[in-house]
Amino acid sequence: MELQAITLMEAYIIENLRKQDVSNEELLHINEQAISKWQKLDDRFDYTILKKLAEQSGDQFTLIINEGYRVKFLTLNGLINLIQLKLEKKRDTDFVVHEDGISNLVLDSHERQVVRQILSPNWKVTEESDRLSIRSM
Repeated sequence: MELQAITLMEAYIIENLRKQDVSNEELLHINEQAISKWQKLDDRFDYTILKKLAEQSGDQFTLIINEGYRVKFLTLNGLINLIQLKLEKKRDTDFVVHEDGISNLVLDSHERQVVRQILSPNWKVTEESDRLSIRSM
């Protein structure tokens, strides 16, 4: 199955809401009331971006929320932030940052699948025993 590609900002919004214990079901029912509630949880984001994504992608939005997504273009900082947000891994504790990527990232099989899924085509994953290295191409 080809995953829907979303922007890095859309991914940040989804993962930040999940970190605030917003369920997938709540994410799927975006309306002005939900946006107002989310704004109170974290006012750093423009949640209308997520509403626009839902409107533009139609049925695909359910798949994005329930099955996952791929980020259209992922920067190094974006990669670091998503790994910290989505997988709760800590920089310099759970992985090492380099100029062109990260290394020594220890993940279970589900987390490995999640990382491979979100990466945009400008990243290459290599496995080094039980650790992943993700470098820009």
